[in-house]
Parts: sequence; C-alpha cells; structure tokens
Amino acid sequence: MWAHGLANYFAASLILPYAAFHSAANKVCYDVELLTDRYGM
Repeated sequence: MWAHGLANYFAASLILPYAAFHSAANKVCYDVELLTDRYGM
C-alpha cells in the first residue's frame, strides 16, 4: 500500500536531524555509503 510507505517517509523526514545530517554530508562529500554507515541505515 503506497500510502503507508508515504506516511513512513513523511515521519522519517520529520525526525531527521537535518542540520547534523547536512553537516555530515558535507564532511564526507555526500558519500552515500559513509552516510548510511554513520546513520545506521
């Protein structure tokens, strides 16, 4: 059901520490693998 997935995406976006994530992304030059390791994804 797509609505459930969209609701989960929305909820995750609300709790994401955006400033910290943006800073970390800049430090690792937006390396997705390093970011997923750092945030346990």
